[in-house]
Amino acid sequence: MERWKFSSKVFGLGVLLYFSPKSVFFKFATRWFPDPKAPDDIMEPLANWRANFQVKYGSGLPYTSSGSDVVNDARLPSKLNVDLRLNKRIPLPGTVSMDFFIDVYNLFDRKNVDWIGGSYSYLVTGEYSVIRLREDTGELVRNPQTLNEERQFRFGLAVQF
Repeated sequence: MERWKFSSKVFGLGVLLYFSPKSVFFKFATRWFPDPKAPDDIMEPLANWRANFQVKYGSGLPYTSSGSDVVNDARLPSKLNVDLRLNKRIPLPGTVSMDFFIDVYNLFDRKNVDWIGGSYSYLVTGEYSVIRLREDTGELVRNPQTLNEERQFRFGLAVQF
Protein backbone atom coordinates (compact mmCIF):
# COMPACT_ATOMS: atom_id res chain seq x y z
CA MET A 1 0.00 0.00 0.00
CA GLU A 2 3.05 2.25 0.07
CA ARG A 3 2.43 3.32 -3.54
CA TRP A 4 -0.86 5.07 -2.65
CA LYS A 5 0.72 7.48 -0.16
CA PHE A 6 1.06 11.06 -1.33
CA SER A 7 4.68 11.81 -2.03
CA SER A 8 6.63 13.65 -4.65
CA LYS A 9 6.41 10.73 -7.10
CA VAL A 10 2.89 9.27 -7.04
CA PHE A 11 -0.57 10.12 -8.27
CA GLY A 12 -3.32 10.89 -5.78
CA LEU A 13 -7.04 11.30 -6.23
CA GLY A 14 -9.77 12.25 -3.79
CA VAL A 15 -13.55 12.34 -4.15
CA LEU A 16 -16.05 13.59 -1.61
CA LEU A 17 -19.83 13.37 -1.99
CA TYR A 18 -22.13 14.70 0.67
CA PHE A 19 -25.76 15.69 1.01
CA SER A 20 -27.52 18.51 2.80
CA PRO A 21 -31.25 19.15 3.14
CA LYS A 22 -31.11 21.72 0.33
CA SER A 23 -28.44 20.50 -2.06
CA VAL A 24 -26.19 17.70 -3.19
CA PHE A 25 -22.52 18.63 -3.29
CA PHE A 26 -19.75 16.82 -5.11
CA LYS A 27 -16.13 17.73 -4.58
CA PHE A 28 -13.30 16.28 -6.60
CA ALA A 29 -9.66 16.98 -5.89
CA THR A 30 -6.61 15.66 -7.64
CA ARG A 31 -2.87 16.11 -7.27
CA TRP A 32 -0.44 15.22 -10.05
CA PHE A 33 3.21 14.41 -9.51
CA PRO A 34 5.96 13.29 -11.90
CA ASP A 35 6.21 9.63 -12.90
CA PRO A 36 8.97 7.95 -10.85
CA LYS A 37 10.12 5.96 -13.92
CA ALA A 38 10.74 9.06 -16.04
CA PRO A 39 14.34 10.27 -16.49
CA ASP A 40 15.24 12.95 -13.96
CA ASP A 41 16.40 15.45 -16.58
CA ILE A 42 12.96 15.38 -18.27
CA MET A 43 10.98 15.74 -15.04
CA GLU A 44 13.25 18.31 -13.37
CA PRO A 45 11.23 21.35 -14.58
CA LEU A 46 8.12 19.78 -12.99
CA ALA A 47 9.80 18.97 -9.68
CA ASN A 48 7.91 20.27 -6.65
CA TRP A 49 4.92 21.46 -8.74
CA ARG A 50 1.36 20.59 -7.74
CA ALA A 51 -1.99 21.13 -9.46
CA ASN A 52 -5.15 20.86 -7.36
CA PHE A 53 -8.67 20.95 -8.78
CA GLN A 54 -11.86 21.30 -6.79
CA VAL A 55 -15.18 20.66 -8.50
CA LYS A 56 -18.33 21.62 -6.64
CA TYR A 57 -21.82 20.65 -7.82
CA GLY A 58 -25.01 21.74 -6.10
CA SER A 59 -28.55 20.87 -7.06
CA GLY A 60 -30.80 23.89 -7.50
CA LEU A 61 -32.18 25.36 -4.30
CA PRO A 62 -35.96 25.40 -3.89
CA TYR A 63 -38.04 28.57 -3.88
CA THR A 64 -41.73 29.41 -3.82
CA SER A 65 -42.95 30.67 -7.17
CA SER A 66 -45.23 33.70 -7.45
CA GLY A 67 -48.89 33.02 -6.76
CA SER A 68 -48.29 29.50 -5.50
CA ASP A 69 -49.92 28.12 -2.38
CA VAL A 70 -47.25 25.41 -2.17
CA VAL A 71 -44.00 26.27 -0.40
CA ASN A 72 -40.83 25.55 -2.40
CA ASP A 73 -42.67 24.34 -5.50
CA ALA A 74 -39.86 25.36 -7.92
CA ARG A 75 -36.07 25.00 -8.06
CA LEU A 76 -33.22 27.18 -9.22
CA PRO A 77 -30.86 25.70 -11.82
CA SER A 78 -28.08 23.48 -10.54
CA LYS A 79 -24.63 24.96 -9.83
CA LEU A 80 -21.25 23.77 -11.04
CA ASN A 81 -17.97 25.41 -10.11
CA VAL A 82 -14.33 24.43 -10.72
CA ASP A 83 -11.37 25.96 -8.84
CA LEU A 84 -7.68 25.43 -9.61
CA ARG A 85 -4.52 25.89 -7.56
CA LEU A 86 -1.01 25.67 -9.02
CA ASN A 87 1.72 25.44 -6.41
CA LYS A 88 5.53 25.45 -6.70
CA ARG A 89 7.53 24.46 -3.60
CA ILE A 90 11.02 25.95 -3.31
CA PRO A 91 13.24 24.28 -0.69
CA LEU A 92 15.36 26.66 1.38
CA PRO A 93 18.25 25.86 3.73
CA GLY A 94 17.36 23.71 6.73
CA THR A 95 13.73 22.68 7.15
CA VAL A 96 12.39 25.90 5.65
CA SER A 97 10.48 25.89 2.36
CA MET A 98 8.67 28.51 0.36
CA ASP A 99 5.51 27.91 -1.71
CA PHE A 100 4.47 30.17 -4.57
CA PHE A 101 0.84 29.61 -5.56
CA ILE A 102 -1.74 30.77 -8.05
CA ASP A 103 -5.43 30.21 -7.31
CA VAL A 104 -8.09 30.50 -9.99
CA TYR A 105 -11.62 30.62 -8.64
CA ASN A 106 -14.47 29.83 -11.05
CA LEU A 107 -11.97 28.54 -13.61
CA PHE A 108 -14.50 28.31 -16.46
CA ASP A 109 -16.20 31.62 -15.56
CA ARG A 110 -19.55 29.87 -15.28
CA LYS A 111 -22.61 31.98 -14.49
CA ASN A 112 -24.40 30.18 -11.63
CA VAL A 113 -27.67 31.58 -10.28
CA ASP A 114 -27.40 32.18 -6.51
CA TRP A 115 -30.94 33.51 -6.08
CA ILE A 116 -33.72 35.16 -8.06
CA GLY A 117 -34.57 38.84 -7.92
CA GLY A 118 -38.30 38.20 -7.59
CA SER A 119 -40.40 35.14 -8.33
CA TYR A 120 -43.12 37.19 -10.06
CA SER A 121 -40.58 39.04 -12.21
CA TYR A 122 -38.98 35.73 -13.14
CA LEU A 123 -42.38 34.28 -14.03
CA VAL A 124 -43.12 37.24 -16.34
CA THR A 125 -39.67 37.82 -17.91
CA GLY A 126 -37.86 34.47 -17.53
CA GLU A 127 -34.76 36.32 -16.25
CA TYR A 128 -33.37 35.66 -12.77
CA SER A 129 -31.88 39.11 -12.24
CA VAL A 130 -35.08 41.13 -12.81
CA ILE A 131 -36.47 42.67 -9.62
CA ARG A 132 -39.33 44.71 -11.05
CA LEU A 133 -40.61 46.69 -14.00
CA ARG A 134 -40.40 50.48 -13.71
CA GLU A 135 -43.88 51.82 -14.26
CA ASP A 136 -42.77 55.26 -15.49
CA THR A 137 -40.28 54.09 -18.16
CA GLY A 138 -41.17 50.43 -18.66
CA GLU A 139 -37.52 49.43 -18.09
CA LEU A 140 -36.55 46.28 -16.22
CA VAL A 141 -34.71 46.84 -12.94
CA ARG A 142 -32.04 44.18 -12.46
CA ASN A 143 -29.90 43.07 -9.53
CA PRO A 144 -26.43 41.90 -10.65
CA GLN A 145 -25.92 39.97 -7.40
CA THR A 146 -28.20 37.15 -8.52
CA LEU A 147 -25.22 35.49 -10.25
CA ASN A 148 -22.09 34.12 -8.57
CA GLU A 149 -18.71 35.85 -8.66
CA GLU A 150 -16.82 36.00 -11.96
CA ARG A 151 -13.44 34.31 -12.41
CA GLN A 152 -10.89 35.55 -9.89
CA PHE A 153 -7.13 35.11 -9.57
CA ARG A 154 -5.09 35.11 -6.38
CA PHE A 155 -1.30 34.95 -6.15
CA GLY A 156 0.61 34.28 -2.98
CA LEU A 157 3.74 33.22 -1.24
CA ALA A 158 3.82 31.03 1.89
CA VAL A 159 6.86 30.24 4.00
CA GLN A 160 6.91 27.06 6.07
CA PHE A 161 9.39 26.56 8.89
